[in-house]
Amino acid sequence: MTKEETNLRRYIKRMVDKLSKDSLASAAGFLSYLHSLESDATAEILHIPGAVDKIENGDREVAAGDVVPLRKLRRKYQWTRAL
Repeated sequence: MTKEETNLRRYIKRMVDKLSKDSLASAAGFLSYLHSLESDATAEILHIPGAVDKIENGDREVAAGDVVPLRKLRRKYQWTRAL
């Protein structure tokens, strides 16, 4: 977990502690909704043949430093704005 993610989680926990009962129920519903979206997307990806192997291979490539910086791709393909 990155420092930024840790800080965000702490901030969210502090904000949750300050919510009223009604707002807390709404927040719980929204968080449940977000979790279900992530779970559905993960399940969908895992059903693609070979997806897990490709993801693991990508993780190994990143760990080994076998990557191309985004600025080089932008220059090569003449991207002028964020995709």
